[in-house]
Amino acid sequence: MRKVVWTNGCFDLFLHSGHLFHLEQSRKLGDMLVVGLNSDESIRSLKGNNRPVISFEDRKRSLESLRFVDLVVKMEEQEPSDWIRRISPRVVTKGFFGKNTWTHDNMPEWGLCVSLGIEVAFIDSPVDISTTRILERLRRGKDQVSIR
Repeated sequence: MRKVVWTNGCFDLFLHSGHLFHLEQSRKLGDMLVVGLNSDESIRSLKGNNRPVISFEDRKRSLESLRFVDLVVKMEEQEPSDWIRRISPRVVTKGFFGKNTWTHDNMPEWGLCVSLGIEVAFIDSPVDISTTRILERLRRGKDQVSIR
Protein backbone atom coordinates (compact mmCIF):
# COMPACT_ATOMS: atom_id res chain seq x y z
CA MET A 1 0.00 0.00 0.00
CA ARG A 2 1.28 3.46 -0.91
CA LYS A 3 2.11 5.96 1.80
CA VAL A 4 -0.02 8.98 0.86
CA VAL A 5 0.96 12.48 1.98
CA TRP A 6 -1.54 15.37 1.95
CA THR A 7 -0.88 19.09 1.86
CA ASN A 8 -3.05 22.00 0.82
CA GLY A 9 -2.97 25.68 0.04
CA CYS A 10 -3.78 28.55 -2.29
CA PHE A 11 -0.51 28.53 -4.30
CA ASP A 12 -1.47 31.89 -5.77
CA LEU A 13 0.50 34.25 -8.01
CA PHE A 14 3.26 31.77 -8.84
CA LEU A 15 5.03 28.86 -7.22
CA HIS A 16 7.72 30.61 -5.19
CA SER A 17 10.72 28.92 -3.61
CA GLY A 18 8.89 28.43 -0.30
CA HIS A 19 6.11 26.53 -2.06
CA LEU A 20 8.57 24.41 -4.00
CA PHE A 21 10.58 23.54 -0.88
CA HIS A 22 7.41 22.59 1.01
CA LEU A 23 6.05 20.41 -1.79
CA GLU A 24 9.35 18.65 -2.40
CA GLN A 25 9.89 17.95 1.30
CA SER A 26 6.28 16.77 1.66
CA ARG A 27 6.72 14.26 -1.17
CA LYS A 28 9.84 12.85 0.50
CA LEU A 29 7.66 11.75 3.43
CA GLY A 30 5.73 9.21 1.35
CA ASP A 31 5.11 7.51 -1.97
CA MET A 32 2.40 9.84 -3.27
CA LEU A 33 1.73 13.56 -2.70
CA VAL A 34 -1.84 14.81 -2.99
CA VAL A 35 -2.28 18.59 -3.00
CA GLY A 36 -5.57 20.19 -2.02
CA LEU A 37 -5.75 23.40 -4.05
CA ASN A 38 -8.15 26.10 -2.86
CA SER A 39 -10.74 27.14 -5.44
CA ASP A 40 -10.92 30.76 -6.56
CA GLU A 41 -14.01 31.26 -4.40
CA SER A 42 -12.43 29.85 -1.25
CA ILE A 43 -9.35 32.06 -1.76
CA ARG A 44 -11.55 35.15 -2.08
CA SER A 45 -13.21 34.30 1.23
CA LEU A 46 -9.80 33.75 2.87
CA LYS A 47 -7.72 36.54 1.30
CA GLY A 48 -10.18 39.15 -0.01
CA ASN A 49 -11.73 40.15 -3.32
CA ASN A 50 -8.40 40.94 -5.00
CA ARG A 51 -7.28 37.32 -4.79
CA PRO A 52 -6.54 34.96 -6.35
CA VAL A 53 -4.26 36.62 -8.86
CA ILE A 54 -3.97 33.42 -10.93
CA SER A 55 -7.02 31.30 -11.84
CA PHE A 56 -7.59 27.85 -10.39
CA GLU A 57 -6.92 26.10 -13.70
CA ASP A 58 -3.56 27.84 -14.17
CA ARG A 59 -2.52 27.18 -10.57
CA LYS A 60 -3.54 23.54 -10.97
CA ARG A 61 -1.59 23.18 -14.21
CA SER A 62 1.54 24.61 -12.54
CA LEU A 63 1.28 22.19 -9.61
CA GLU A 64 0.63 19.20 -11.87
CA SER A 65 3.79 19.96 -13.82
CA LEU A 66 5.98 19.33 -10.77
CA ARG A 67 7.63 15.91 -10.61
CA PHE A 68 6.95 15.62 -6.87
CA VAL A 69 3.18 16.28 -7.08
CA ASP A 70 1.12 13.20 -7.93
CA LEU A 71 -2.44 14.51 -7.72
CA VAL A 72 -4.16 17.91 -7.34
CA VAL A 73 -7.73 18.12 -6.04
CA LYS A 74 -10.00 21.17 -5.90
CA MET A 75 -10.91 22.37 -2.42
CA GLU A 76 -14.08 24.45 -2.32
CA GLU A 77 -13.87 24.65 1.46
CA GLN A 78 -11.35 26.71 3.44
CA GLU A 79 -10.01 23.85 5.49
CA PRO A 80 -9.20 20.30 4.38
CA SER A 81 -10.93 18.02 6.91
CA ASP A 82 -13.42 16.53 4.42
CA TRP A 83 -10.63 15.75 1.95
CA ILE A 84 -8.47 14.22 4.68
CA ARG A 85 -11.36 11.91 5.61
CA ARG A 86 -11.84 10.92 1.94
CA ILE A 87 -8.19 10.36 1.09
CA SER A 88 -7.01 8.91 4.43
CA PRO A 89 -3.38 10.02 4.08
CA ARG A 90 -0.71 8.65 6.41
CA VAL A 91 0.90 12.11 6.70
CA VAL A 92 -0.46 15.68 6.57
CA THR A 93 2.07 18.47 6.09
CA LYS A 94 1.90 22.16 6.92
CA GLY A 95 4.43 24.79 5.92
CA PHE A 96 5.80 28.02 7.31
CA PHE A 97 5.61 30.88 4.81
CA GLY A 98 6.21 34.44 5.93
CA LYS A 99 3.56 35.34 8.52
CA ASN A 100 1.82 31.96 8.31
CA THR A 101 3.13 29.73 11.06
CA TRP A 102 1.12 26.58 11.60
CA THR A 103 1.02 24.82 14.96
CA HIS A 104 -1.34 22.28 16.47
CA ASP A 105 -3.12 25.24 18.14
CA ASN A 106 -4.19 26.98 14.91
CA MET A 107 -4.44 24.02 12.54
CA PRO A 108 -8.18 23.32 11.97
CA GLU A 109 -7.60 19.68 11.03
CA TRP A 110 -5.33 18.87 14.00
CA GLY A 111 -8.02 17.09 16.04
CA LEU A 112 -9.12 15.03 13.05
CA CYS A 113 -5.55 13.96 12.31
CA VAL A 114 -4.99 12.93 15.92
CA SER A 115 -8.27 11.00 16.06
CA LEU A 116 -7.43 9.13 12.84
CA GLY A 117 -3.81 8.46 13.78
CA ILE A 118 -2.45 10.59 10.93
CA GLU A 119 1.07 11.94 11.36
CA VAL A 120 1.36 15.73 11.09
CA ALA A 121 4.66 17.15 9.82
CA PHE A 122 5.49 20.85 10.07
CA ILE A 123 7.93 21.82 7.33
CA ASP A 124 9.96 24.94 8.02
CA SER A 125 11.01 26.67 4.79
CA PRO A 126 14.58 27.98 4.65
CA VAL A 127 13.31 31.16 2.97
CA ASP A 128 10.96 33.72 4.51
CA ILE A 129 8.58 34.29 1.62
CA SER A 130 4.86 34.36 1.00
CA THR A 131 2.62 35.41 -1.86
CA THR A 132 0.89 37.92 0.41
CA ARG A 133 4.24 39.51 1.31
CA ILE A 134 5.30 39.67 -2.35
CA LEU A 135 2.04 41.43 -3.28
CA GLU A 136 2.47 43.88 -0.37
CA ARG A 137 5.97 44.79 -1.61
CA LEU A 138 4.70 45.28 -5.16
CA ARG A 139 1.87 47.56 -3.92
CA ARG A 140 4.41 49.67 -2.04
CA GLY A 141 6.31 50.16 -5.28
CA LYS A 142 9.42 48.16 -4.47
CA ASP A 143 11.55 47.64 -7.57
CA GLN A 144 12.64 44.17 -6.66
CA VAL A 145 10.98 41.56 -4.52
CA SER A 146 13.61 39.78 -2.48
CA ILE A 147 13.00 36.39 -0.91
CA ARG A 148 15.50 36.99 1.88
